Amino acid sequence: MVETARRSSIRSAASAAAIPPVAADAAPATFIAWTAAISIGVGIVSRATEYAVAAILATAETWAALGAVAVNHCAADVSEARDLSLALPLQPASS
Repeated sequence: MVETARRSSIRSAASAAAIPPVAADAAPATFIAWTAAISIGVGIVSRATEYAVAAILATAETWAALGAVAVNHCAADVSEARDLSLALPLQPASS
């Protein structure tokens, strides 16, 4: 009986030694550190997403502006060609 109590006491001491008391004190600090790390990570991903969307929109606006310039140039060329064709004298078709 004394031997059983002694073994139980040794097991309790061994299991208590496996979890240092500092770990219980460090749990709030660890939680705060993880929370801060996750918050910073979410902030970085959010900012990166914001920049990526802004870059995509800026690129789309740039292409739209270039497209508008190209359309305006084409319209000016067509208009100029029409004006030139109207200025030319009509020639009878040769048979």
